[in-house]
Amino acid sequence: MSKRLTEKHFDASFDEVFARLDADGDGVVDPTELRRLMFGDFLIPGADPKVYGEVLEYDQLHAVVTEYLTDFNSTSKKPMHLVLFLYALEHVCRICRIISQPGGHALLVGVGGSGRQSLTRLAAYIQEFEIHQIELSKSYGRTEWHDDLKKVMKLAGEANKNTVFLFSDTQIQHEYFVEDISNLLNTAEVPNLMESGDMVTIFENIRGRAKQAGMDGNKDLMNNFFISEVRKNLHVVLCFSPVGDAFRERLRKFPSLVTCTTIDWFTAWPEDALLNVAQEFLKDVNVADNLKAPLAEMCVEMHSGTIALSERYLAEARRHFYVTPTSYLELISSYKDLLKKKQKEIDTKKKRYINGLEKLAATEQSVEAMKEELIALQPQLVQAQKDTQAAMEVIAQETVEADKVKASVAKEEEEAKAEAARVKATQEECENDLKNAMPLLKAAVDALDTLTPGDIFEVKLMKTPPAPVMLVMEAVCIFMQIEPVRKTHPETGQMYNDWWATSIKLLSQPGFLNKLKTYDKDKIKKKVIRKVAKYVAKPEFEPKRVMKASKAAGGLCSWVKALVDYDAVIKVVNPKKAALAKAEEDLAGVMAELKVKQEQLQGVIDKINALNDDLQGKKDHCAKLENDAEVCKIKLDRANKLVEGLGGEKVRWTANQEQLSVDYLALTGDVLLSSGCIAYLGAFTLAYREQATARWVELCQTSTPAIPCDDKYSLVKIMGDQVKIRQWNIQGLPKDSFSAENGTMVDYGRRWPLFIDPQGQANKWIRSMEGERGLVTIKLSDPDYMRSLETAVQFGKPVLLENIYDTLDASLEPLLLKQTFKQAGSLCIKLGDSVVEYNKEFKFYITTKLRNPHYTPELCTKVSLINFMITLDGLEDQLLGVVVAKERPDLAEEKNQLILQGAQNKKSLKEIEDKILKVLSSSEGNILEDEEAVKVLSASKVLSDEISEKQKIADETEVKIDAARAGYRPVAKHSSILFFCVADMANIGDMYQYSLQWYTELFLRGIDDADRSPKLETRLRNITRHFTYFLYQMVCRSLFEQDKLLFAFLIATKVLLAVDWEEVEAQKAAAEAEYRKALAEAAEREARRKAEAEAEAKAREEAGEDSPEPGAEDEDEEEDLREPAPTPPGEFEFAFGTGNPIDADELRFFLTGGIDTGDLAVPNPASDWLGDKAWGEILRMADLPTVAAKGDLPADVARDPARWKVLYDSLEPQSETLPDPWGDAFTPLQRMMVIRAFRPDKVVPAITDFVGAELGAKYVEPMPFDLPSCFEDSSAGVPLVFVLSAGSDPMANLLNFAASKKSKTYPEGMRVEAVSLGQGQGPYAMKNIEEGMKKGFWVVLQNCHLAKSFMPELEVVCETRLKEDGVHQDFRLWLTSMPAAIFPVLVLQNGIKLTNEPPKGVRANMKRTFNDIQEEVWEGCSKPQPYKKLVFALSTFHAIIQERRKFGPLGWNIRYEFNASDIECSMLTLRMFLEEQDEIPWAALVYVTGQINYGGRVTDDLDRRCLMSILKKYYLPNILDDSYRFTPSGTYYAPPEGDLFSFRDYLEQLPLTEAPEVFGMHPNANITFQLQETRKMMDTMLSIQPRATSAEGGKSPDEIVAALAAEIESNIAPPLDLDDACPGLFDRTASGQLKSLSVVLGQEIERFNKLTRRVLSSLKELQKAIKGVVVMTGELEQMYTDFLNNKVPGLWEKVAYPSLKPLGGWIVDYHRRIDFMRTWLTKGNPKSYWLSGFFFPQGFMTGVLQEHARKYQQPIDALNFNFQVLEGKETAEDITEAPEDGVLIDGLYVDNARWNREMKYLDESDPGVMISNLPVVHFVPVMGYYPPPLLAPADPKEYQCPLYKTSVRAGILSTTGQSTNFVICVGLPIRPGTDSDFWVLQGVALLCATND
Repeated sequence: MSKRLTEKHFDASFDEVFARLDADGDGVVDPTELRRLMFGDFLIPGADPKVYGEVLEYDQLHAVVTEYLTDFNSTSKKPMHLVLFLYALEHVCRICRIISQPGGHALLVGVGGSGRQSLTRLAAYIQEFEIHQIELSKSYGRTEWHDDLKKVMKLAGEANKNTVFLFSDTQIQHEYFVEDISNLLNTAEVPNLMESGDMVTIFENIRGRAKQAGMDGNKDLMNNFFISEVRKNLHVVLCFSPVGDAFRERLRKFPSLVTCTTIDWFTAWPEDALLNVAQEFLKDVNVADNLKAPLAEMCVEMHSGTIALSERYLAEARRHFYVTPTSYLELISSYKDLLKKKQKEIDTKKKRYINGLEKLAATEQSVEAMKEELIALQPQLVQAQKDTQAAMEVIAQETVEADKVKASVAKEEEEAKAEAARVKATQEECENDLKNAMPLLKAAVDALDTLTPGDIFEVKLMKTPPAPVMLVMEAVCIFMQIEPVRKTHPETGQMYNDWWATSIKLLSQPGFLNKLKTYDKDKIKKKVIRKVAKYVAKPEFEPKRVMKASKAAGGLCSWVKALVDYDAVIKVVNPKKAALAKAEEDLAGVMAELKVKQEQLQGVIDKINALNDDLQGKKDHCAKLENDAEVCKIKLDRANKLVEGLGGEKVRWTANQEQLSVDYLALTGDVLLSSGCIAYLGAFTLAYREQATARWVELCQTSTPAIPCDDKYSLVKIMGDQVKIRQWNIQGLPKDSFSAENGTMVDYGRRWPLFIDPQGQANKWIRSMEGERGLVTIKLSDPDYMRSLETAVQFGKPVLLENIYDTLDASLEPLLLKQTFKQAGSLCIKLGDSVVEYNKEFKFYITTKLRNPHYTPELCTKVSLINFMITLDGLEDQLLGVVVAKERPDLAEEKNQLILQGAQNKKSLKEIEDKILKVLSSSEGNILEDEEAVKVLSASKVLSDEISEKQKIADETEVKIDAARAGYRPVAKHSSILFFCVADMANIGDMYQYSLQWYTELFLRGIDDADRSPKLETRLRNITRHFTYFLYQMVCRSLFEQDKLLFAFLIATKVLLAVDWEEVEAQKAAAEAEYRKALAEAAEREARRKAEAEAEAKAREEAGEDSPEPGAEDEDEEEDLREPAPTPPGEFEFAFGTGNPIDADELRFFLTGGIDTGDLAVPNPASDWLGDKAWGEILRMADLPTVAAKGDLPADVARDPARWKVLYDSLEPQSETLPDPWGDAFTPLQRMMVIRAFRPDKVVPAITDFVGAELGAKYVEPMPFDLPSCFEDSSAGVPLVFVLSAGSDPMANLLNFAASKKSKTYPEGMRVEAVSLGQGQGPYAMKNIEEGMKKGFWVVLQNCHLAKSFMPELEVVCETRLKEDGVHQDFRLWLTSMPAAIFPVLVLQNGIKLTNEPPKGVRANMKRTFNDIQEEVWEGCSKPQPYKKLVFALSTFHAIIQERRKFGPLGWNIRYEFNASDIECSMLTLRMFLEEQDEIPWAALVYVTGQINYGGRVTDDLDRRCLMSILKKYYLPNILDDSYRFTPSGTYYAPPEGDLFSFRDYLEQLPLTEAPEVFGMHPNANITFQLQETRKMMDTMLSIQPRATSAEGGKSPDEIVAALAAEIESNIAPPLDLDDACPGLFDRTASGQLKSLSVVLGQEIERFNKLTRRVLSSLKELQKAIKGVVVMTGELEQMYTDFLNNKVPGLWEKVAYPSLKPLGGWIVDYHRRIDFMRTWLTKGNPKSYWLSGFFFPQGFMTGVLQEHARKYQQPIDALNFNFQVLEGKETAEDITEAPEDGVLIDGLYVDNARWNREMKYLDESDPGVMISNLPVVHFVPVMGYYPPPLLAPADPKEYQCPLYKTSVRAGILSTTGQSTNFVICVGLPIRPGTDSDFWVLQGVALLCATND
């Protein structure tokens, strides 16, 4: 379009204009290249003004935005690690452009994790805008929301700051959030948001700006200015996800979300974006450079493949999972982290093995060398001992001489020491005196340090210095030996010493202070001291006094005094110093002499020391040789120990080290696959995981170059720790590979796990695994869960958040995203309104009980979604443990001990090996020198060998135990299959939820109750059979009737599919072989016995002994000696089934009929009776290999169709034998496939027979409602849930049962408090529950499905409160609810569920009625025979009218909910009449029962006629006759008088499924019902089967609907125009009136034109909406959906005529109706009227009567129609002329009957034909004719047949008591021998239109 418009409006080629974007140079700018066309005003940071222009250099744009991102991250608490590839830059430019415009708002549409919020933050930072986003907490509500809105509006309007308000749909806690946002977008204000006080403050702050704008007048002007500022500066950026219906609904409700924003679609990242991200992140990964490109491509393939896998997962498994860019980033980040970790781990292990092997090799090599070294050391050791002895003798002689010299020197040393002490004393005395002088000197210097040049300058400025100053300066001058200036006194004329002039000169000298500081204090002349002393002696010469005159003079004063004092001290010290010097000189002489003597002594000592050193050397050498020899022996011993101990490890370590080298190389691919599993596959089931990983392995191997990975990759193999997994198993993790994968994902996942855990397996495992660490368990319903969570985060405790639903509290988002930050040096996180320290030991687990949750993409990106649904293998292992623990507790205990022991042994072995390798690697140098290390290694190896030996024995024992346990595996396998049958029922109904715990408890009860047998096979068969039926009973009491057969069929098929027929054949062969072996052994023993007998006889004969005569006793003895023959194995006995295998493909075909591909490959050989659909199924069935192996079925049918027509015509085809050879060749399932093809209406009876044959007859017999047994299974802590169906009310039964439960507290029966839940009833319900738990009465909460808000509270009550110890044991909580998704899953799983709907079938219904009758009531009437007969008749009538509902409109126009209260009331009425009247008042009995008790529910008059016709068959005098039969076949009758049990026994004999004759209906009536039943059952069964994905490449839904709409529109003719009417049609009569039928025509045309206009307008709007030109409203959306489903749109139905046709048929019918009206309009009145073509046929009937009344001047009230069916006139084309009076009507149909054209009366339908055509009928108005009333006695000649517009018959009831669907009753003659009641019961009616 862009190209076309460019050329059209600018007269330029689009490709030429944008040629600069043509990267590949092909002359065409494609969409990919056009992506680089971007604009922005931020390319020059800090530019003013900013210039908006095209981005010409991509690299420049990338660099600038990268710089902005870096700056943002350096200042933000939440840095964003973004890769700025082209896709991201496009969106940054768009968002910048949007928000830089005044009032620019953005709607960013994309799934969570696509970068909407991050890029918005970056764009706001680039534009230097404030950004605000709300922070949700649990208490966040309207007040907080309004506060946030005020804040952003004040920022924008009051503070005049450009502000971005970032808002995500995940933050929408209430819909009024969106409403306020809509107002903000539309008007820049939110009504009633700002209070008057707020506005006053705002007005004050904006007044200046408003004045400049000329808007500072009144409040309105100020308010308008504020709003205009908000509109200009506030930019709302909405981040919405298109997933689900909420987005669409919000856009419809609030159009401003679209009209006031610029939409930016964040589509899936393109491949180039994915590749760029991968390449950027993988740059620094430690892999070969040539593998980085394939790795990046592999990441892209994994991401794209998982998207496709998730789509297939949704299509097949109906499970949602979203793959987002965040998942992709998680993949890459996980890969980097895990690769680094695994490389380090393997490298460390490898180095340990290498080091260990090197140490072992070095040890082996050193053994021989050490032996040779030990031999060489022996002679060296002997010689060293001799040398040592000789040296010791020389040293003894030299020591004597040395002692003499030592004594002389010691004497002189004493004298020297005394002299030295004297010198030291003198020295200390001098030093003490100096210590006194030095502080004085320091004081002088310190005094000078206090002075500054400024202080000196101050003194210099004195013209006439004060006396103290003058005095000090004179002393200073004297010290400095400066003479005063001689001057003449101006007054006296005498000369005087002017010291001040001298002082000024002195003070002016450079460095004056330094001279004072460096003054030579030790050489002061005495005369100077004498002169100065005079000054110092003066009292005014004190520093403090002088200081008052001058600071400088004070300092100089201190200096002078200090020098004088120092000089006094130093004069005393100097003489002492001279004495000290003399003493030191003397001491030096003494010491010199002493030194000479000491040197002599030292020479002697050195000589001795040399001798000693030599001796020590020889000793050391000798000791070394001895030590070397000893060490060599020790090392040799250690080496032998090491080689012997660890030598066996050498081979294993070598293999391990080599394998680790291989593994290290394979890590590149293996870790990538593992990261993919962790990032993507957690939510998938095992099959999908395996498919994904297999595909990934293939991609790795086929990439160029190939990415190394394990050919048989598995996550557990690569990442799993077997010791850890074994520990997990002990802690409750199921032992299958799927669960091990899940555990590994949790262990290595970077995000917190969210477990899909309907069976509670993950919950149990986590509780056990984290229990020791103080696991904190919380629920979102807990009032203080956030406080518990904060505490756990702070102290590093693990937290389990359990039983969440489809959403999580928004306040948990920081925790899910791990948004930690540093505050005051601590790692913190914000939870709600609190900031808490974040402990890295914290762990967070989340579980949900939902079987199939639908989590949004936003949530999927924040958690690691892990599918923890139990697998078949995992459950089988668990149940095996349960059954073995029950049957063989000894085995179970021993097995458990072995598991624990094995886990500990393996853990210990691993720890020991790690310890050995660690010791070897940490030992430096020669390991043989480390005694401690060798000891550790030896001890560890000994321990390792001991443990290995123990483990070997344990493994052997475990094999034996496992072999014994394996004997019980069949029952575990069977029971696990049954559990999945039960679990599958949840796909059918929301209320069919069952927990694994409940199932396990049931399994234990089943084991206990099953018959015992010493033979294991028999015992297992007993358990299997008993538990299966026990489970069936327990589940069926919670199933609706329609699902019980389905459940049984599901069990049968699942069990049979699981049979391993090869194993069965192997068992048969083994039994046969054992039997033959036994026969051979018996024959051998018999031959041996005979030979021994013959030998004995021969020995006697040789000995001459007479052989005894054989007699009878001998023959008996012979017989006794002969052992019995072995018993033949006989037939293999199955626990279930007939021994016929079933095939999965056959089962799918049976459920679907195969895929119809269009034309038939072989023509239909019997099209007169066999439909093409049936023939197509036969052809497709023959394509199945298992069927084809039996022969060519289509060919057989084609050869002789008549043989197969017997099956088609049979009333019970499921019981017919198939034509030879198929009867014996086909299995039961294959027989049902044939029945499906030929007689689909009999599929349900066929399934019933199949289940009865395979499982047993009791599985297809209805079970009575047994409230007492349900109650026995309950307890105070287990609620009982009545699952309601329409019309069922269990309260009567419950109250009766409560009355029978008498106790001391309630002697008259249990107290029951019922609460009907609804608005405001929650607190009242809780009050009753609390009281009931204390007092022990029952509480009934009715209609839970109406109290959505109360359900979370009810869940808490059932889960916690009912489990408390203080609950009264008699308390029971009863709940009633219609099926509803809002009902708590936990309550359903753990409660006792009951259904109390009317039983299915007449027999079951009557059995239920008679089960409810008490013996005393049955025998309590004074007229037992009539009472019992009539009660039986009444129960039959009750069952009949209820079961008629299954026939739909044939049974009742309106589906009435007759229930138990009706029959109870009628029984009371019956007994009252019998007791009070001598004669039975039949008329009164019929009237009260039919018109009042039952008739009170009946609102349709024709239904009332039917009800009374039925009742008359049962309430009549003949009922008292034992020979009276209810049905022609005689099957149903009232038994002779007897006790209650005799009547119940009679009911047991009745057929399970009743024939239509019971209802007075034709056998055809069952066809429609049975076809519906078949279709419903097949659809339901298919709903719980995995779906096959549809073929690819078809049209999209948009294309299909658009094409269909265009096609329909093109064929719609314009509205009818009355101007086109033929002449005279609308002429008025002589009286000025229009003809009645012309009026009718005009009204019909008006209606049709209205419909036509609606059709045309809606089709145009729909096509525009699909193109996006107009908004897709709710009505258009529904129309879109209707088109896809081939339904008539509701938009049309509102203004259309009633019709049940699908869209295609409706369009054809519409055109036909329009054509009929156009023909009438343009050509005049037709000869025959097509009544079906009218909107309002009742009006047409009135028009005909009115025209006749006007013609003959008769009152219209006295006119009624008489009817005549014309002979030979089938259609309108057969009519040659119109009748004189009345009208001819054509196009009517007879429903459930036919018009006998030969005999001209109403007759029964032909077999299999439900609807037939009625010839043209002449409607003749007749004066004075009145049809018989509906409730008139039966008419033997005519039946008042109702005429309806559609086959549904029901409509809106009018004031006449008849439906708007009803047109008129047409009187038709009936077959002789019948009466009108016969046809009423058959449900015969006329229809204007069929459903096709």
